[in-house]
Amino acid sequence: MNNFISASEAARRLDVLPQTMSRWLREDRVPGAMKVSNMWLVPESISIEDIDVPVMGRPPKTNGNGQAATMEG
Repeated sequence: MNNFISASEAARRLDVLPQTMSRWLREDRVPGAMKVSNMWLVPESISIEDIDVPVMGRPPKTNGNGQAATMEG
């Protein structure tokens, strides 16, 4: 059986805010995590590379057909 840690311990180990870890858990981005009653359990072996971390920032501008807009003079 796998060993599990709490969401707050996982956040500490991965050096992210507990709120960030909670959001990733709610969004199902942490493989192997499970919610038992009202507590999230995260696999002890979790690493930041295992998590589907969302890309931050504004999405690139497009030209209306899904292609990246280019600056042509």
